[in-house]
Amino acid sequence: EGKQEEKRGEDCGSVRRGGVVWRARSDARTVALREERSALRFFFVLFCLLARRAACGGTEAATCDGGFAAMAAMFVNAALGAREVRGERRISENARQCGARSARGRPAVTQVRAEAAGRGDRVKLGSSEIEVGAVGIGAWSWGDAYWGWGRGGYGKTDVRDAFQSALELGMDFIDTAEIYGRGESERIIADFAHLPPRREQTPLKPVIATKFAAYPWRLTAKSVPRALKSSLRRLGQEKVPLYMQHWPGFLTAAFSNDAYLHGLAECHDSGLCDALGVSNFSAKRLRKAYETLSRKNAPLVTNQVQYSLAYRAPESNDVLETARE
Repeated sequence: EGKQEEKRGEDCGSVRRGGVVWRARSDARTVALREERSALRFFFVLFCLLARRAACGGTEAATCDGGFAAMAAMFVNAALGAREVRGERRISENARQCGARSARGRPAVTQVRAEAAGRGDRVKLGSSEIEVGAVGIGAWSWGDAYWGWGRGGYGKTDVRDAFQSALELGMDFIDTAEIYGRGESERIIADFAHLPPRREQTPLKPVIATKFAAYPWRLTAKSVPRALKSSLRRLGQEKVPLYMQHWPGFLTAAFSNDAYLHGLAECHDSGLCDALGVSNFSAKRLRKAYETLSRKNAPLVTNQVQYSLAYRAPESNDVLETARE
């Protein structure tokens, strides 16, 4: 109500009006209405800082665990859900500037150039015998409202095309987690894992990895195999090739990280997974996890961390070197 000042946002396809942002989605000519709340942002930042301090202790920032902002975002999203309301307003001019197209007008996934993922480019996960394509698929956006699931035409048809195209291109490593879409990502993968290939020359089957969420209320070793069994039911699998701890325990769970490692070992001993991994672990945590699991004859083969051309911290904080060692 009333006249409001209109400002162009820095990111393409958004218009700011007072405390409301209208944002054009890049995959369809629709927009999401997102209400900004300063108090919520303040407490979210405070939560991230407390979580980081609880898990990192007194270590320097350069050597602390990475990915805590993403972990906290996933935790808050799982607890509260995405606070987005679809708007009716369309910003066609800005959408065109972004190159946005409707869901029906998008080029097929199979048209994406993916020679780098060539069918012959295979790697083994650590010291295990698990062999996967050198390029894998992260399935956080499959079924999670945080990434626009169910809006603008983004749904199972898109994911099915991506899933089948990935296998055709040799990308058979599918990474999911129980927190992605509150388990919906795992259920979606189960729906597509048994589909017949679109092409006869696609012999690959998905190699599925999922992850344990170290929620503050999960305090015992038994919580790990219980969580994995729930994931297996959603995935429709008797076991998974790789099971990982998604992040180090924080807040009340900061005292349960040793218990989580024992729980991972129990998962392996029970035949629920072939190999074990961790995620967002610092070099110090990674070394301790490796030593603990080695004593139990349980193979630790991965540490999934943020690492890209834009974020090179693992090269300087010993995470990469420790993994190689």
